[in-house]
Amino acid sequence: MALVGGVLTLAGLFTAWFEITVGGVSDTITGWELASGDKGLESKDPYILLALGIGAVVIGVLLFLGQKRSLVRIAAVLVGIAIVGVTANDWMTTADLFKDLFAESDKLAGAFGFYLTIAGGIVTAVAAVLPAKK
Repeated sequence: MALVGGVLTLAGLFTAWFEITVGGVSDTITGWELASGDKGLESKDPYILLALGIGAVVIGVLLFLGQKRSLVRIAAVLVGIAIVGVTANDWMTTADLFKDLFAESDKLAGAFGFYLTIAGGIVTAVAAVLPAKK
């Protein structure tokens, strides 16, 4: 299950995170595009989420193999919470930055990938309470 959470996190990172409407023109920004700042919004959180997503995949493999179950379960909860926390923090900082940079008539909304990343974090954390291979 943590493996699925890691894959969801990574897939979400590379799909549309935000839909922006500036001057009547709509566009989407992927989570990964925030790292470069090419579309006017910039964040270093995608690098953290990439590492956390890869960590979730590794945790999923370790849980599947039954390696160090107690330690890996704790890591799954921590990584899952971190994914959700970093994603939520990214929303708050991006929304504040958007308000500072653009007019009030311009809009910022979450897109599919943003919610997929949050789901990945939740699934990773939930994996800690599911039975593992003995």
